[in-house]
Parts: sequence; C-alpha cells; structure tokens
Amino acid sequence: MAKTFQLQAYLPWWFVFYLRAVYVFAWMTNLDVDTGKVTEQARKAIRFRKLEIREDQQ
Repeated sequence: MAKTFQLQAYLPWWFVFYLRAVYVFAWMTNLDVDTGKVTEQARKAIRFRKLEIREDQQ
C-alpha cells in the first residue's frame, strides 16, 4: 500500500511582514521596488505544510 499526502505551499509570517515593510519604505521614499529580486527571495522563503496522509488500497 502506498501512502499519499498533499502539500500546501505558503510564505512564513516574517517574510510577509518583510515584503510589506519593503513596499511601504519604497512608497515613502518614492523609490521603485525591484520585483525580480523580491520574486527570487520569495522562491527561497516558500515553506511547505503537509495536509493529509492516507493509504491507497489497491
């Protein structure tokens, strides 16, 4: 019997806070945010959560 599970991808709370701070700071100082750099950082910060485990009966 094979066990299957489902993963959910999410960003940690601290990274979401960091993103908001970056965009607010950029807005306050009238600067542009490098979206390519932010996207690269987001890819590195992604975490996965195991949602469900079930056994397949064949």
